[in-house]
Amino acid sequence: MENTQFLKTMIDFSFQLKRVFSLYIENEIDLTYPQWRVMKAIVSSKSNSSAKEIADILGFDKVTISDIVNRLLRKGYLTKKIDENDRRRNVLSISKEANSLCKNVIRLEDNFNKTLFSDLNQQSIDGYTSTTNVLLNKLNNMNGSKK
Repeated sequence: MENTQFLKTMIDFSFQLKRVFSLYIENEIDLTYPQWRVMKAIVSSKSNSSAKEIADILGFDKVTISDIVNRLLRKGYLTKKIDENDRRRNVLSISKEANSLCKNVIRLEDNFNKTLFSDLNQQSIDGYTSTTNVLLNKLNNMNGSKK
């Protein structure tokens, strides 16, 4: 497969994966895929994260992250408080009400992954993961060199 076809296949796979997974979780819970990504980033950070930090992690712009955070705050899934060390900074955390929701979505992700990869052997998965990581590192380096 030539490089342009490989790139097209990866892009097609990425868009289809996002679309199908989005529908998968949106049918089960009251979250959009971007909202889940924000919540998962907050859970994964294991520290007091600001909206700006989450936006940087996910590659979202200020307007997008602000909109998502505000929706999650209104739903009661996030809490926001002023950072004790820097009163100009607000930190986000998952609300107690949303903890079980997060566990449910993580379970849904696991089930989705098992279904998606059920026809592949471990060697195929490892090869794809290795190739994808090499390309992601290359993209990160390319992106960093343009700043």
